[in-house]
Amino acid sequence: MDYYYKRFQSYFHDTVHVDSTPFLDPVVKYLPPGGEVWDVGCGSGRDLLWLKQRSFKAVGLERSQGLARLAAAHSGCQVIQGDFNTFDFSRLAVDAILLTGALVHVSWEELPPLLTAIIAGLKPGGILFLSLKQGNGIREDKKGRRFYLWQDAALEAIFQQISLKILNTSKNHSLLATGERWIAHVLRKRM
Repeated sequence: MDYYYKRFQSYFHDTVHVDSTPFLDPVVKYLPPGGEVWDVGCGSGRDLLWLKQRSFKAVGLERSQGLARLAAAHSGCQVIQGDFNTFDFSRLAVDAILLTGALVHVSWEELPPLLTAIIAGLKPGGILFLSLKQGNGIREDKKGRRFYLWQDAALEAIFQQISLKILNTSKNHSLLATGERWIAHVLRKRM
Protein backbone atom coordinates (compact mmCIF):
# COMPACT_ATOMS: atom_id res chain seq x y z
CA MET A 1 0.00 0.00 0.00
CA ASP A 2 3.00 2.33 0.41
CA TYR A 3 3.10 2.52 -3.39
CA TYR A 4 0.22 5.05 -3.45
CA TYR A 5 1.99 7.24 -0.89
CA LYS A 6 5.46 7.12 -2.42
CA ARG A 7 4.58 6.94 -6.11
CA PHE A 8 1.45 9.07 -6.21
CA GLN A 9 2.81 11.22 -9.06
CA SER A 10 3.43 8.27 -11.36
CA TYR A 11 0.09 6.66 -10.43
CA PHE A 12 -1.65 9.95 -11.23
CA HIS A 13 0.04 10.20 -14.63
CA ASP A 14 -0.63 6.53 -15.46
CA THR A 15 -4.38 6.75 -14.76
CA VAL A 16 -5.62 10.32 -15.25
CA HIS A 17 -5.97 10.02 -19.05
CA VAL A 18 -8.31 6.99 -19.03
CA ASP A 19 -11.77 7.76 -20.44
CA SER A 20 -14.35 7.03 -17.71
CA THR A 21 -17.29 6.89 -20.14
CA PRO A 22 -17.34 3.11 -20.77
CA PHE A 23 -17.70 2.22 -17.09
CA LEU A 24 -19.54 5.27 -15.73
CA ASP A 25 -22.25 5.61 -18.40
CA PRO A 26 -23.98 2.45 -17.08
CA VAL A 27 -23.91 3.96 -13.56
CA VAL A 28 -25.24 7.46 -14.18
CA LYS A 29 -28.32 6.27 -16.04
CA TYR A 30 -29.65 5.15 -12.62
CA LEU A 31 -28.95 8.49 -10.91
CA PRO A 32 -31.11 11.57 -10.48
CA PRO A 33 -29.88 14.67 -12.34
CA GLY A 34 -27.39 16.52 -10.17
CA GLY A 35 -27.23 13.64 -7.68
CA GLU A 36 -24.48 13.34 -5.10
CA VAL A 37 -21.81 10.76 -5.93
CA TRP A 38 -18.85 9.82 -3.74
CA ASP A 39 -15.79 8.39 -5.47
CA VAL A 40 -14.09 6.27 -2.82
CA GLY A 41 -10.42 5.72 -3.56
CA CYS A 42 -10.67 8.49 -6.16
CA GLY A 43 -7.00 8.25 -7.19
CA SER A 44 -6.25 10.84 -9.87
CA GLY A 45 -9.68 12.50 -9.69
CA ARG A 46 -10.40 11.53 -13.29
CA ASP A 47 -13.86 10.13 -12.47
CA LEU A 48 -14.68 13.13 -10.26
CA LEU A 49 -14.02 15.47 -13.18
CA TRP A 50 -16.12 13.29 -15.51
CA LEU A 51 -19.04 13.44 -13.05
CA LYS A 52 -18.66 17.18 -12.43
CA GLN A 53 -18.73 17.82 -16.19
CA ARG A 54 -22.11 16.07 -16.24
CA SER A 55 -23.49 18.24 -13.41
CA PHE A 56 -23.27 15.68 -10.61
CA LYS A 57 -22.15 16.73 -7.14
CA ALA A 58 -18.94 14.71 -6.92
CA VAL A 59 -16.90 14.22 -3.74
CA GLY A 60 -13.73 12.15 -3.46
CA LEU A 61 -12.24 10.12 -0.62
CA GLU A 62 -8.58 9.22 -0.99
CA ARG A 63 -6.13 7.73 1.52
CA SER A 64 -2.93 8.97 -0.11
CA GLN A 65 -2.31 12.61 0.80
CA GLY A 66 -0.42 13.21 -2.45
CA LEU A 67 -3.16 11.70 -4.60
CA ALA A 68 -5.86 13.58 -2.66
CA ARG A 69 -4.13 16.89 -3.47
CA LEU A 70 -3.66 16.00 -7.14
CA ALA A 71 -7.26 14.73 -7.47
CA ALA A 72 -8.69 17.93 -5.97
CA ALA A 73 -6.55 20.11 -8.25
CA HIS A 74 -7.38 18.06 -11.35
CA SER A 75 -11.12 17.78 -10.77
CA GLY A 76 -11.96 20.98 -8.90
CA CYS A 77 -14.01 18.82 -6.53
CA GLN A 78 -13.81 18.35 -2.79
CA VAL A 79 -11.49 15.47 -1.92
CA ILE A 80 -11.34 14.25 1.66
CA GLN A 81 -8.17 12.56 2.78
CA GLY A 82 -9.30 9.44 4.59
CA ASP A 83 -9.13 5.67 4.71
CA PHE A 84 -12.20 3.72 3.56
CA ASN A 85 -11.39 1.10 6.20
CA THR A 86 -12.05 3.55 9.04
CA PHE A 87 -14.23 6.27 7.49
CA ASP A 88 -17.75 6.49 8.96
CA PHE A 89 -19.97 6.15 5.88
CA SER A 90 -23.12 5.87 8.02
CA ARG A 91 -23.21 9.66 8.41
CA LEU A 92 -23.77 10.06 4.64
CA ALA A 93 -26.92 9.73 2.56
CA VAL A 94 -25.72 9.89 -1.04
CA ASP A 95 -27.18 8.77 -4.36
CA ALA A 96 -24.18 6.70 -5.40
CA ILE A 97 -20.77 5.47 -4.30
CA LEU A 98 -18.08 4.52 -6.80
CA LEU A 99 -15.46 1.90 -6.00
CA THR A 100 -13.58 1.99 -9.31
CA GLY A 101 -10.74 -0.42 -8.64
CA ALA A 102 -10.53 0.89 -5.08
CA LEU A 103 -10.93 -2.49 -3.39
CA VAL A 104 -8.53 -4.56 -5.51
CA HIS A 105 -6.18 -5.00 -2.53
CA VAL A 106 -8.94 -6.08 -0.12
CA SER A 107 -8.94 -9.79 0.77
CA TRP A 108 -11.85 -12.13 0.14
CA GLU A 109 -12.64 -12.27 3.86
CA GLU A 110 -12.50 -8.49 4.34
CA LEU A 111 -14.72 -7.55 1.40
CA PRO A 112 -18.22 -8.38 2.80
CA PRO A 113 -17.90 -6.38 6.06
CA LEU A 114 -16.18 -3.51 4.25
CA LEU A 115 -18.91 -3.30 1.60
CA THR A 116 -21.53 -3.40 4.37
CA ALA A 117 -19.87 -0.41 6.05
CA ILE A 118 -19.56 1.50 2.77
CA ILE A 119 -23.15 1.00 1.60
CA ALA A 120 -24.35 2.43 4.92
CA GLY A 121 -23.62 5.77 3.21
CA LEU A 122 -26.16 5.21 0.43
CA LYS A 123 -29.72 6.47 0.45
CA PRO A 124 -32.31 3.67 0.31
CA GLY A 125 -32.24 2.48 -3.28
CA GLY A 126 -28.82 4.12 -3.81
CA ILE A 127 -26.35 2.88 -6.41
CA LEU A 128 -22.97 1.24 -5.82
CA PHE A 129 -20.42 0.78 -8.59
CA LEU A 130 -17.77 -1.85 -7.90
CA SER A 131 -14.99 -2.93 -10.23
CA LEU A 132 -12.48 -5.63 -9.36
CA LYS A 133 -9.90 -7.67 -11.23
CA GLN A 134 -11.21 -10.95 -12.59
CA GLY A 135 -9.42 -14.24 -12.15
CA ASN A 136 -8.41 -16.78 -9.54
CA GLY A 137 -6.10 -16.42 -6.57
CA ILE A 138 -3.79 -13.57 -5.67
CA ARG A 139 -1.43 -11.77 -8.02
CA GLU A 140 1.47 -9.49 -7.17
CA ASP A 141 2.76 -7.02 -9.74
CA LYS A 142 6.28 -5.69 -10.36
CA LYS A 143 5.52 -2.69 -8.15
CA GLY A 144 4.94 -4.94 -5.12
CA ARG A 145 1.15 -4.51 -5.05
CA ARG A 146 -1.00 -7.52 -4.12
CA PHE A 147 -4.29 -7.97 -5.99
CA TYR A 148 -7.14 -10.28 -5.00
CA LEU A 149 -8.88 -11.75 -8.04
CA TRP A 150 -12.60 -12.49 -8.26
CA GLN A 151 -15.12 -14.69 -10.05
CA ASP A 152 -18.84 -14.04 -10.60
CA ALA A 153 -20.16 -16.68 -8.21
CA ALA A 154 -18.19 -15.42 -5.21
CA LEU A 155 -19.23 -11.82 -5.81
CA GLU A 156 -22.88 -12.71 -6.40
CA ALA A 157 -22.97 -14.59 -3.09
CA ILE A 158 -21.62 -11.51 -1.28
CA PHE A 159 -24.13 -9.22 -2.99
CA GLN A 160 -26.98 -11.51 -1.97
CA GLN A 161 -25.68 -11.67 1.61
CA ILE A 162 -25.56 -7.88 2.03
CA SER A 163 -28.76 -7.05 0.11
CA LEU A 164 -27.35 -5.58 -3.10
CA LYS A 165 -29.30 -6.13 -6.31
CA ILE A 166 -27.28 -6.46 -9.54
CA LEU A 167 -28.47 -3.97 -12.18
CA ASN A 168 -25.64 -4.38 -14.67
CA THR A 169 -22.52 -6.52 -15.04
CA SER A 170 -19.72 -6.02 -17.53
CA LYS A 171 -16.36 -7.63 -18.18
CA ASN A 172 -13.64 -5.76 -19.98
CA HIS A 173 -9.94 -5.72 -20.67
CA SER A 174 -7.94 -3.13 -18.75
CA LEU A 175 -8.19 0.34 -20.28
CA LEU A 176 -4.49 0.72 -19.39
CA ALA A 177 -3.63 -2.11 -21.83
CA THR A 178 -2.17 -4.35 -19.11
CA GLY A 179 -3.89 -7.48 -20.45
CA GLU A 180 -5.89 -7.89 -17.24
CA ARG A 181 -9.64 -8.47 -17.18
CA TRP A 182 -12.00 -6.47 -14.98
CA ILE A 183 -15.45 -7.32 -13.75
CA ALA A 184 -17.73 -4.40 -12.95
CA HIS A 185 -21.11 -4.30 -11.26
CA VAL A 186 -23.73 -1.61 -10.95
CA LEU A 187 -25.69 -2.48 -7.81
CA ARG A 188 -28.72 -1.10 -6.02
CA LYS A 189 -29.01 -1.04 -2.25
CA ARG A 190 -32.26 -2.77 -1.40
CA MET A 191 -34.77 -0.67 0.52
